[in-house]
Amino acid sequence: MSIDQSEESATYIQHNSIRLLTTVFFSAVVISFGKYAVMSLIPLTIYPIVLFGYSKISLKELTKRVLWLEPIFIGIGILNPFFDKHHFLLLGLSFSYGWISLLTIVFKSVLIISATYLMASEIIIEEALMGLHLPLLFVTQISLTYHYIAVLLNEIKNMELAYKLRSGLNHKISIFHLGSFLGSLLLRTLDKAERIHQAMLLRGFEGNGVHYVSRKITYKDVGLFLGWSMGFVILKAIGIWVW
Repeated sequence: MSIDQSEESATYIQHNSIRLLTTVFFSAVVISFGKYAVMSLIPLTIYPIVLFGYSKISLKELTKRVLWLEPIFIGIGILNPFFDKHHFLLLGLSFSYGWISLLTIVFKSVLIISATYLMASEIIIEEALMGLHLPLLFVTQISLTYHYIAVLLNEIKNMELAYKLRSGLNHKISIFHLGSFLGSLLLRTLDKAERIHQAMLLRGFEGNGVHYVSRKITYKDVGLFLGWSMGFVILKAIGIWVW
């Protein structure tokens, strides 16, 4: 992708590295909120909303991506209502604060997943990392992981299908077979990685797979990053004061 093409596809944040840094800072601020501060997180929705407004991602696709990962975070906080001993009254009924902490976890995950997906769909990760002058080896590792995670997911899907065909189309993998399943996945992954590496070597790969040239960060880019960062910090301060 040429610099001209990159500039043509740019949105309100011109530099890919700035978009990446802003999203990372946004995620850090979201995580820093307390476990009961679900209401204080609401103003921070402005960042994902702005990203969505400038992206080409449909609401249906974004919702699908968020819902696909939400069970992980629900599983993390699902026991909070049973272990949190603090209670509050609502309509004359006593409820555990664990429900609020669970809702906070879910809300945080929605904000971070939405912002990250919208950011990643609009930039070239390698170009953004190169713009931050990170070590080339590190950028190459991130690039390979980012691009080949789909290969790993495809291997898992094929193994799951093979397991179902051999076990009477059971919908779940038995816990007694989980160890051998994961062991087979590891062996298949190592074999697949070796074959991919050999194919890359035959095509002239020398350990440097990143060839993106990122344009220089301007004062305008820095100003946009500082503006968003200050906004996040102010919303954080207001949230602490209100809560």
